[in-house]
Amino acid sequence: MPTCGSGSTKGDLGWREPIAEASAAFTERGELPKDGLLREVVLADAELQALWN
Repeated sequence: MPTCGSGSTKGDLGWREPIAEASAAFTERGELPKDGLLREVVLADAELQALWN
């Protein structure tokens, strides 16, 4: 069953890897991704983590 993305399926979790890598780079080195959408995801994640801590 196709979902959003280029031919990915519901069981395809490969989309998580770039987000995890970008979040780790931001947490460890303060580096933000150049891609706008990925940058927004990383910042939103960091904001949510700050609220929970």
